[in-house]
Amino acid sequence: MKILHITPEAPGYTSGGRLGILQTELSITSPENIVDYVGPEIEDPSLRQRYRHCYVPTKTGNPVVLLYDAARGITNKSYESWKRLPIDYASYDAVVLDFTKQSYVLQKVDPKKLIVRVHNVEYDFSRSAYELNKTLKNRIVMKASYRQESTLLNAAARVVPLTEQDIRRLDHLYHVDKSKIHLVPVCTRSRDTGRQELEADGNSMIITGSLWFGGNYDGIKWFLDHVFTKLTTQPKLIIAGKNPNDELKKAVKAYGDRIQLIDSPKDMAPYFRKAVLSIAPVFDGAGMKVKVAEALSYGLPVVGTKHAMTGYRIKNGIDSYKADSPEEFIRDIDSYFSKTKAERIQMRENALELFNRSYSMDSSVKEWKTILSEFA
Repeated sequence: MKILHITPEAPGYTSGGRLGILQTELSITSPENIVDYVGPEIEDPSLRQRYRHCYVPTKTGNPVVLLYDAARGITNKSYESWKRLPIDYASYDAVVLDFTKQSYVLQKVDPKKLIVRVHNVEYDFSRSAYELNKTLKNRIVMKASYRQESTLLNAAARVVPLTEQDIRRLDHLYHVDKSKIHLVPVCTRSRDTGRQELEADGNSMIITGSLWFGGNYDGIKWFLDHVFTKLTTQPKLIIAGKNPNDELKKAVKAYGDRIQLIDSPKDMAPYFRKAVLSIAPVFDGAGMKVKVAEALSYGLPVVGTKHAMTGYRIKNGIDSYKADSPEEFIRDIDSYFSKTKAERIQMRENALELFNRSYSMDSSVKEWKTILSEFA
């Protein structure tokens, strides 16, 4: 089968967005498929070589062109270059588009061949940005997002959202035909987590994410101010992620050796494997949180907000915990670290079993094979 994969962001390992694109790539680039790529430069050679051809449109810096495109609801700076790519769109059996911000692909792609993966409801995301900062640019992006999503999702042959909540929201906003929706949650790679790893008896928790991002930083700061200092079990904390801001660096110094801050690690695995519990104090943002699936893949139960757990079918207190208030976080973390070693191992086994059943890459590949079979 011949497939074209179009994305506004490259697949990779350094952010939730890139990991989401990586899921699409690994799910559709199976040996029986020939897959070409349109998007930003892929930095990792092992990911780049999974595609037959990679077409990389360049961004324009011409403000007149950008303003003209924006007036037509096109906010992608690579649009002008994309139009000139030497691609025979009609030669593909299916076109897989990540995100809902590129409705202009309909200028060249037959909608009967189009599959759109919805990472989040883009209109809601852009509306929140506009409400926080009511600039002309944010208003243009918000209006464009609504038009793009409405046009794209109603035209596409298949729509692939991450959560039931997104399905309901798409129905409310755009009345998307439910018969063409196929739910595929966030999934990530299996880690070959062994019995010895599950039996590790440490006392470290881990928080991950892009540490320059306001929502992630705000959640970590909230956790440090309202939860961490009040835990009776006194666990240590690893904070690992990309580009921690100066405020976070300053904040963690006050805790001495109880907190280890890892700035932009090339490999997250050593830090996940050092921890025995994952913390997700996330109160805003869009889509499913990849960090939760990553933690589960290492057999780490997660203590996270209901928002962080959106899309995940956890059993509270069995494989992970849902907590929103400081008191709930304190209760659940202290409860976990007060368990016997055997009880902790059982909970870690439950977390890993949940991952393998619902959020592993094998699960994603299976779902995408079902979707793509309709276009063969």
